[in-house]
Amino acid sequence: MIINRFITMSDSVISGCKKQKDIISEYLGLEIKTRCLAGLADVLAEEKKLTELQQSKQFLTAVNEKQKLFQQEYLLQQTFRIFFDSLDAGAISDKLKKFEHPKNKDEKKMFMRVRGYISLLSYSYSSQLIDQRGQETITEKILSIYKLVAPKNPEHAYLSACLNAKKGNQEKAVAFLLEATMLGFDDVCRLEKENHFLSLKTNIEFQNICGKMKEKK
Repeated sequence: MIINRFITMSDSVISGCKKQKDIISEYLGLEIKTRCLAGLADVLAEEKKLTELQQSKQFLTAVNEKQKLFQQEYLLQQTFRIFFDSLDAGAISDKLKKFEHPKNKDEKKMFMRVRGYISLLSYSYSSQLIDQRGQETITEKILSIYKLVAPKNPEHAYLSACLNAKKGNQEKAVAFLLEATMLGFDDVCRLEKENHFLSLKTNIEFQNICGKMKEKK
């Protein structure tokens, strides 16, 4: 039965959370199980366990730590936003160094979300500014920040290629495209349809990049 499969799956998830000593995830798993089974099965034992968890010192401590992390994450986002708006790559770099040694897995996840926040800002701004005249220098600085916070994301290299093609620097554009491919970019359709690369259509290196992508498909 579907209900029995759901119970087995839920119990497995809850048990895993308990083994990892992740009491908040254990509580959430138990809550979902109780809510979904209400009216379909006896959930008195689950409801009792939820109450016990809610009242436990361990749970209250974990919730308090989560709240502190959320506050810290918000403050970090605001700090990085100030650095970003002033295009201060040096300050961003210095601040990111503190992310290298998280105290625990929750802090590590929080740092990853903050990186994602700056990465999204970088992509959003650079992809909009890249088509605007007179914004090349600013766009280049934003892309340097993008690379700083998301070095393994091929998008910063791809957009840098677009920017240099727009500026008429074919050699740099191709170099950045090669970097993008090394980072995993493989969207040959996007590459061939990209308006910024119209001037590269006859470039042998550009043709080779497209050709190699097609061979891998």
